[in-house]
Amino acid sequence: MHPDEKLMTQVRGGNLNKMSILFERYHVRLYNYFTKLTRDRALSEDLTQTVFERAIKYRNSYKDSYPFKAWIYRIASNVRYDHYRSQKLKVVYDDGYQEPGDRMDIDPGNEDGDERIDKLYKAMQKLNDEQKKMIWLTKYEGMKYSEAAGILGCTESALKVKIHRAMKSLKSNYFKYEQS
Repeated sequence: MHPDEKLMTQVRGGNLNKMSILFERYHVRLYNYFTKLTRDRALSEDLTQTVFERAIKYRNSYKDSYPFKAWIYRIASNVRYDHYRSQKLKVVYDDGYQEPGDRMDIDPGNEDGDERIDKLYKAMQKLNDEQKKMIWLTKYEGMKYSEAAGILGCTESALKVKIHRAMKSLKSNYFKYEQS
């Protein structure tokens, strides 16, 4: 059993102090996840806090056989959905803001790199929310397809097909901006 699953099992058993360790391991990742999707730092902080509040509240729903990372991101996905459903707002994607440690192969100080980031951002905007989330979880967060499929509520094979289509659309959108 992975250390995170062991900790969550202890939290489920009533040792709520162990949640602070999980918070330290995951709060920055979740904050970055929300920031990329909302472009709002204050909202991202609130949503991240809500995720951990729900994790404590619904700790008895955690199953030992389920990876903690997938479980916490599933909660995050539900928190985000609930927020936008209540606000009736349209979800937007990353505006290029980066936290230290964000993965990016393009040198942001390079003018050509800035243009490429802008084109990639515009290309991402053309994707639907589900496609953005799939790409975020698998490419940015580096989740295994099986974990991302659990979060997104689909099979691993269906996710692979959807990601293939999303990446094809992203590539097409990007090259439209590249040629203009």
